[in-house]
Amino acid sequence: MKKLFLLLLILVGVCFLFGIKEEKELRIRVISNSDSVMDQNYKKEVVSFLKTEVLDNIELTECYLKENYKNIEAVLRSEFNDIEVKFEKHTFKNKTYNNSAIKDGEYKTLLVYIGEAKGSNWWGSIF
Repeated sequence: MKKLFLLLLILVGVCFLFGIKEEKELRIRVISNSDSVMDQNYKKEVVSFLKTEVLDNIELTECYLKENYKNIEAVLRSEFNDIEVKFEKHTFKNKTYNNSAIKDGEYKTLLVYIGEAKGSNWWGSIF
């Protein structure tokens, strides 16, 4: 009986160490209209405003974002033109972030589209 308990304990520990866990991470992605210098600078302004004026003032949870992403869109639209905001699962490719490797996968994401959203993007993680 002790051997079975020890084996079960080891299996649970291995699962925990190797990432068999519930994904609770949220992402933010802001996609610029194009890759022109003007559009990339505009995107930086949107990101700065989003981080300091919007996201710092709210509780960043999946439930809040799911229920209030249109309010975030309204705030952004009050300051910027041609903005659309969605909250949905979005595919991310492998990425290195803060000295950590983040693997491919679908993550719950606050998406901010600027104009045609055909340019490079900014993204961040919320834990």
